[in-house]
Amino acid sequence: MMVTRLSLGRDRYLTLDRLDPFASFDAVIDLGETFGRVSRDDLYAAAERFRSQGYATETPQLAFLAFALTRNVATLNHYFFLSRGLDDISMRRFYARAAQIGMHDHLQVSVFDDQGTEIDLPEIRFLIACHLTEIFYGSPEILDWLLRVKCRFLFYKTQKAYADAGGVGGGCYRPDKNAIQMLLSRLFEGYSEKEPGVAPLLHELGHMLDHSSGALGLLPRMNARQKVIFDADMRDLFTRGKQIEAGRYELLRLGKAHRGMPVPIGGPYTLSNNGEFIAGYVEMFFRNPHYFEKNNATLYEAFRRVFNIDPRAFWKRDFQRYINENRDAYARKNSLPPLKITISD
Repeated sequence: MMVTRLSLGRDRYLTLDRLDPFASFDAVIDLGETFGRVSRDDLYAAAERFRSQGYATETPQLAFLAFALTRNVATLNHYFFLSRGLDDISMRRFYARAAQIGMHDHLQVSVFDDQGTEIDLPEIRFLIACHLTEIFYGSPEILDWLLRVKCRFLFYKTQKAYADAGGVGGGCYRPDKNAIQMLLSRLFEGYSEKEPGVAPLLHELGHMLDHSSGALGLLPRMNARQKVIFDADMRDLFTRGKQIEAGRYELLRLGKAHRGMPVPIGGPYTLSNNGEFIAGYVEMFFRNPHYFEKNNATLYEAFRRVFNIDPRAFWKRDFQRYINENRDAYARKNSLPPLKITISD
């Protein structure tokens, strides 16, 4: 019997449509000594379970399909930047912590089919728990604080089911439900290259953090009314860093910026309201930390203290697309809308 050999080191980020066509796959696919063999039919059946249709059609990468079939958590390392800096023992602890979070009574992870009926996909619940474990790896107390109330992550297999449930675009945060709503396929968006890229879930999680902090354009620990976790020094750092971004934007908007002056790290949309500021900058903190720190060390330090982690230790290079798009938006010299973020004392 012929066997197709794939490597989860080399091929982990590929989706099935980017591998050999269906007809060329042999009956058995060898994923390597660590992960063993799976059948071709099982691999494609797993892909179909997690496929969704609509706004985004990204299909799960080989790494996730291997997890769905083998339940070997190490196959998921591709999705988590921490795996680049943590040893095997630390990663096992990481996944053990994620398993605990996945059982939390206040964490709701639901997937709905095209009829809006909830379906059982425990692998998705575990994946969400892993993402939460990573983001709050250095500050688990913030995650505990978030989960003091119900946090909902709602995913849909079709655009219709998503729209029927009140979803907008391809993903959104619903403050009335404290819920992130997304097409299921968007969970896999940004992971079909060797380096992680766009992160819709991370962006919407930023909105959830803003809402949990009073919807004032703040991060946890920065709202003085939340005395249990409030940290005045973090609030001061954040305010000063946010002022720097606002000042740069205003100079550009008023045509007073000089050649060579730094532009805001975030694009114009992130300066359109407080919620988008938090969502956009959380995403950039975890995707282009080197550029972030170089251009606004004050704001970066505020984020680093909140999350108690420095992503630069795990990223050799930034995700360049965000940087380029934001720079280009200001280089076009189009009329910029008025600044709509607020600076709290």
